[in-house]
Amino acid sequence: ASLGLAPYDLPYALFVQTFMFVAQNKVITAQYFTWYLCLLPLCSDRIKWTSRKIVTALILLGVSIVSWLGSAYCLEMRGMSVHFMVWLASIGFFVAN
Repeated sequence: ASLGLAPYDLPYALFVQTFMFVAQNKVITAQYFTWYLCLLPLCSDRIKWTSRKIVTALILLGVSIVSWLGSAYCLEMRGMSVHFMVWLASIGFFVAN
């Protein structure tokens, strides 16, 4: 049950499971980010980060989300041929996660 964490720490198990689903999913929407970001405060005591690491991680995540959504918008709504840009943004998003 969720990597064996659920019996001991349900909020953290839900966060890990949801985060892995979003990171590994081949379809990305802005809604998916709220799925795991809303669980983050429930398990924040389990994540041991310094404030510098948190800021760096949030900046990387923000840049990757904006670049992915921007390139996806250009592809889907504008009809521009930006497939390579979407691919690069997807790799960046995966790495940032």
